[in-house]
Parts: sequence; structure tokens; C-alpha cells
Amino acid sequence: MTTDDPLAEPGMYDGVRKPWIPDHVYHANARVSRSQLRVIRTCPFKLRHMLDHPGSVVATPDMIQGSALHAGILEPERFLEDYALEPQVDGKSSYGRGVLADFRKEHAEKTIVPKAKAINLLGMIMRVRRHPKIQPVLQGGGLVEATAAWDDNESDLRERARLDLLNDTDDGPTILDVKKVQDASDEGFERQVIKDQLYLQGGMYTVGATEASGIPHDRFGFIAFEEAPPHACGIHWMSEEYLKIGRDLYYGLRDRFRRCAESGVWPDYAEQGINVMYPPAFLNR
Repeated sequence: MTTDDPLAEPGMYDGVRKPWIPDHVYHANARVSRSQLRVIRTCPFKLRHMLDHPGSVVATPDMIQGSALHAGILEPERFLEDYALEPQVDGKSSYGRGVLADFRKEHAEKTIVPKAKAINLLGMIMRVRRHPKIQPVLQGGGLVEATAAWDDNESDLRERARLDLLNDTDDGPTILDVKKVQDASDEGFERQVIKDQLYLQGGMYTVGATEASGIPHDRFGFIAFEEAPPHACGIHWMSEEYLKIGRDLYYGLRDRFRRCAESGVWPDYAEQGINVMYPPAFLNR
């Protein structure tokens, strides 16, 4: 039996155990991802639309910068091959328009990072890669952008996760995620964890990596760096308590996905119930 699905079989696609999967192939795959579970948590109707219109998302400058950041930090050779930074010229002048036209023609095969994002992009890449605490981790021989693919027996869902950096340490396999944030301090990043439900990522990815490899993965952390210069960095590990919350949320959203798929009902906000609004306390003063 043949298939065109590069993630048809469960396993760890890291270039060692199974072939490495390019980023664009990973994101086009039909397996369920964390980003999909985040959407279904608030509005299953939106997720159904996304699944029915897979090509409807247009890459924004922020999305292009995000992809280029990951490549520049984790895979500098691929960054040089796949990306080109737009020249810092005035695109409204005739000279600038000519420079940009020649540049785009010369780099037609690459993804062009808009000039408004280019300088800051390089600043973040250089800061993270040269950081004395982070540099040894990045150069420690870990596996970059590995893909975990697994078939969940509880929900019958086929799932996937993209692991930024997978290292073997004395404490066992360690998953690290590279994250651009507004505030990389301890307090600031904890707020980001709650706001963006990053515990869901920790819970799902440790479960998925364990299922895909057959080896327990219990350590998950973040290399966080600030978007604004001077790009201060922080390293944050998720406690077992946080990972348990993330795993419980993952199991619940996984089951919700299964129920929607089986019933064919993907409710929007109103179909989930009528919201009764109450004023915040400060309005009653």
C-alpha cells in the first residue's frame, strides 16, 4: 500500500529515526496540531472553516519574520539558503524601486523578509545565538525541528507536533521551544504562559514525543527572547504541575475534537450558549 502522506506512519521524524520533514510539509499535513486544538477550545466553528479552507491563510510580515527567526536561531545554514532580507532603501523613490525590483528578481527563489522586520530580525538572531547560557544548548548536538507523529488510541485521532529542539541530557530527553515575547522576565513570561495557554503546548508535546518515540519525555522548557532591543533572554522550565494542567487540557480538547468530528456539529459562540455579561467591580463604585 502506497500513500502520499509523508506522516502516514507514527514515529519521530527527526532525520535519524525517520526522514526529516520540511516546515511547509509539516504545516500542510492533515494530522491534528496544537494550533487546531487552541482554536477548538473557543470556537469549533472557526476550526471547521480552517479545515475546509486550508489555503485561506495568507502569510503576514509577522508570520514571515517568525519562520525566519526559527531558521536563523536553530538552522542558520537553512536561513541563508531560504531567506533574503529586503534592502533598507526608500521604496517610494525611483532609485529605491529599482533596487527593490532587482533584489526581488535576484532572490526570486527565497522568502523575502520585509525591510521593516529585517534589522530587528538579525538583532534577535544574533543575541540568542551568542548568549552565553543559550549558545551551548544550541550547539549541543540536539535534533532541530523534529516532528512527532502519533495515533491516539483514546480518541482515534492522528496527531502531530513540531519540536524546535530535542536534546538528550543527563535528566533524559528535553524538549525546548524558541519563543519571541514582549517580556522574557520570570513574571512577564508567566503571564505569557497563561495568556497563550503555553501549558497546552508543554502537555501535548511531551505526550506526543513519548508516543512517537516510545521513550518518556517529561522535560519541556522555553528559550524566550524579547522582540525589542536589546533582546533580553530568559530560560524557563515547566514544572510537573504545569505539565499536568497542560496534559489534562490537551486530553479534553482532543476529546472535543473527536466529538465534533463524529457528530458533524462544530458550534460557534452563540450555539455554545448565551453569554450573560456582568460589570467589573470598578464600575459599581
